[in-house]
Amino acid sequence: ALATSGLIFSPANAATVTCTEGGDVEITNNVVDFGRTCVGAVVIPSGVTSIGDDAFFAARSLTSITIPASVTTIANAAFRDSSALNTITFEPNSQLTRIGDYAFRNVTALTSITIPVNVSVLGDQAFRGTTSLINLQFLGNAPATVGSNLFVHGARGAKAYIKSGATGFGVAGDNWNGLIVEVVVDPPAAAPAGNSAPAPAGNSVPTVETPAQVADTGLAARTIGFKKKYSAKTLAKQVGIKITSPKAKVSISAAKSSKKVCTKSGAKLRTLNAGNCVVTFTVQEPKPKKGNKPKATKTVMTLAVR
Repeated sequence: ALATSGLIFSPANAATVTCTEGGDVEITNNVVDFGRTCVGAVVIPSGVTSIGDDAFFAARSLTSITIPASVTTIANAAFRDSSALNTITFEPNSQLTRIGDYAFRNVTALTSITIPVNVSVLGDQAFRGTTSLINLQFLGNAPATVGSNLFVHGARGAKAYIKSGATGFGVAGDNWNGLIVEVVVDPPAAAPAGNSAPAPAGNSVPTVETPAQVADTGLAARTIGFKKKYSAKTLAKQVGIKITSPKAKVSISAAKSSKKVCTKSGAKLRTLNAGNCVVTFTVQEPKPKKGNKPKATKTVMTLAVR
């Protein structure tokens, strides 16, 4: 079990937290200011508001950290060169807003991370050199401020998994700051797998071990067969896309990231192999007798090809 050094943590006082296999994390005025000797796992106490500059810089024996909801900032180089760190867990209702420059640079053991919903700043080279990090799961919209070279020298083919309706990332298949955008339907909480962080209930995208894993209550409607062709309108109705008029025109396109699973064939969707197929449905309702022609609506959805 995780234990403290004997000091009672209080936001008003300094404290020391002992890591599971040795070493300590020092906390002063609600800021983690030194943790380089930490070996194994550590849970940062509730009330801490910041992981300070260089706090875990080159903490090469740190393997797991749990960050409380009270933390608003992960400062510059906070975990830089912590090469054994493979699990980062943000507690539910995280208030994190900023991830600083070089914060996770060269954290080479990490394969998955969930970016909390309130994060609005990602600093320069925040994930540079994260050569195993293939799944970044964003719970909110794209951060308003993204520094340069966010993911330079990162894992090839890494993806930004976003919720349907999230803004600022572009569309499925786009390149967003070195990450391929993948859209997932908002599911119930997923159990942690491998060395991924667990996803909190009610505020999560799936914990992903295989690309674009989708598990939610609408899966049956979104499951289609492989090596088949589907008309856009028939498929749209099957998955619950809103179509008001029988004269509405419906088109479909497939994301580049899904080209091995599905493709557009004329006006239809053609499935090639089992996997996850990210598509965009476009519905154009007809012009009414009075008034203007309505705007076309677009819906991005992940289909399960089985």
